[in-house]
Amino acid sequence: MTSSDNSSTNYYEMAANMPTVDISEPIQCFKRHEKFSFRAAVDFVAMAIKAMFPVYLGIRIDYPFIPGYLKHHGIYYCTWVGTILAAEIIFNYMIDWKAVLGTGWLPGTMFLVASSLFYYVGLSLWMLVVKAPLRNRVGKANFIMISEILFSVMWFLLGCGFRAFCQSVGTIPFPEAIPDVASTLFGVILVLTGFFFKGWACTLTGYNSYFLRDMLLDTPNSHFVESSLYKYIHHPTYTAGYVQTLGVALFYRSVPGCIAYFGYQASILLFVHFVEGPFIERTYMAAKEPSADEESPVSTESPESTSAEEESPELTDVEV
Repeated sequence: MTSSDNSSTNYYEMAANMPTVDISEPIQCFKRHEKFSFRAAVDFVAMAIKAMFPVYLGIRIDYPFIPGYLKHHGIYYCTWVGTILAAEIIFNYMIDWKAVLGTGWLPGTMFLVASSLFYYVGLSLWMLVVKAPLRNRVGKANFIMISEILFSVMWFLLGCGFRAFCQSVGTIPFPEAIPDVASTLFGVILVLTGFFFKGWACTLTGYNSYFLRDMLLDTPNSHFVESSLYKYIHHPTYTAGYVQTLGVALFYRSVPGCIAYFGYQASILLFVHFVEGPFIERTYMAAKEPSADEESPVSTESPESTSAEEESPELTDVEV
């Protein structure tokens, strides 16, 4: 939304009826600064911190700053955010999963498999089977809200299941030649690296893209954008961003967790190949057939794999 939006506007109704999905909001900070400065650095850091909330917790911290959002959706938003934060604190910081599940293979593995199937298979079915009929039944605005909550729950359970698996399944000893401090330090570095790339991608492409808005509505992103990040890493959220999973396994010195990481990586790439890839072909590639000197107005990649640098003179010299 822009500053001209009326505070009385129902955000989801407006978003549901827009001809394209807005992806420009998170990089507005770059448009205020033609050259690097302390103020520009502060703006970028603030934007990166805001991006970490959807990346880590699956919630949107930008919504309260949208004029009129809390007026119309305050109860919904507070319930959504409060529930996820409470679950994060309880299940990931207050529960000893080794004490709850034991150290055998079966309980922790069952939790891991169930949470993984719920995310990877569930998300695929949501996009391929459930999306169209449910969207027609409840309307686009309500469908966006339902999907936001569902994605948050999916992301939370996926992370919770993996951490529980790493903590509880300990039948394969970690190599003693690698000291605790080394595995812990390297694990933390990988976690921060994964969050960095996910946060960078989210900052560039926008929260709507991160929450798969164009796929949910079958509505293309607003314009073609490009940045240095996507020139070198085609799917930064799905590839470089996923090293945080390996980092968690190393932090807990979990050999089974290191093995499970490769299953996670393969699963998300299968989702890209069978679900997101065909959507990209239908929505973007077919529209990019014009003559060589004609530039397409839409993005050629989907939410988490969208290149991102505004087609604006103020952004042409910005290297991010």
